[in-house]
Amino acid sequence: VVVVGTLAGLKAPLFDTFSGVYLGARLAQTTAHLSSGSNLAVNLRFTCYLVQFGCLVGILYLLASRG
Repeated sequence: VVVVGTLAGLKAPLFDTFSGVYLGARLAQTTAHLSSGSNLAVNLRFTCYLVQFGCLVGILYLLASRG
């Protein structure tokens, strides 16, 4: 979705913010996944997933409202 937004020429500050937050959440999710299988790590992974999902929904909204 981020690549599609970039290729579509979406130039909104909020798009940049969503993209950066998405990347940070993805890195945190991966780190938590590799570090432990404890309940805390599982909860952190799920929270990061929800943040990623929210960012993608936001990006999709920005793409849909462009036209």
